Amino acid sequence: WQAVVAAGEALLAQADEPSPLGELFAQVRDQLAADYNTLGNAHDHGGDPAAALAAYERAIALQPGFAMWQRNRAGALIDLGRLDDAQATIDEARILEPDAPRLAELDAALRQARGGSG
Repeated sequence: WQAVVAAGEALLAQADEPSPLGELFAQVRDQLAADYNTLGNAHDHGGDPAAALAAYERAIALQPGFAMWQRNRAGALIDLGRLDDAQATIDEARILEPDAPRLAELDAALRQARGGSG
């Protein structure tokens, strides 16, 4: 996935140049955000929450209104013990997609990380 996102970044860098391919670059940006999310998931499953967080944050930078990226970022933040940041990210994800089932899971994980008092 690292090679995929590197290629996508190289292509996306050309989006700032005048081009009739504006819609194509928007599609590349959205696909690249999904690829960063997949890379983040791979890092998460590999036990590297810091690398996962970096990938999720790049996905968010590319596609800030996509709630799943926010939810995944919140999970990585919980794993890293950045609980206030995780709460803020959960709140943002809830604004974007209030009925997402994973929000309850994140709320529970955050409460547990706070010792059950959160």
